[in-house]
Amino acid sequence: MTTDDKSLIKGGRQARLLSTCTTWKALAFLVSAGDDEVYYRENSKSFQRVFLRPRILGNVKTIDLSVKSCLGVDHKLPFNVSATALGKLYGPGWRSCD
Repeated sequence: MTTDDKSLIKGGRQARLLSTCTTWKALAFLVSAGDDEVYYRENSKSFQRVFLRPRILGNVKTIDLSVKSCLGVDHKLPFNVSATALGKLYGPGWRSCD
């Protein structure tokens, strides 16, 4: 990857953070939405519509969101919120993209 290519993907805060823990080639794939631009646009629009409003929740001290034996696996929290289409790509103990 050339220096010009790297300068194109350095713009966002997420790109700067991810550049410390991944290769430039993997980062270029993530920020380019090279697999399907339609999903990139739809994901961007949907994240603009989502607002988490904890002030409307009631007493949340005793809520248990765990799921027992879903397809043979117990889950403490049965969903994942991810800012990228490739969730679990970066982080401690997660799979590597290299």
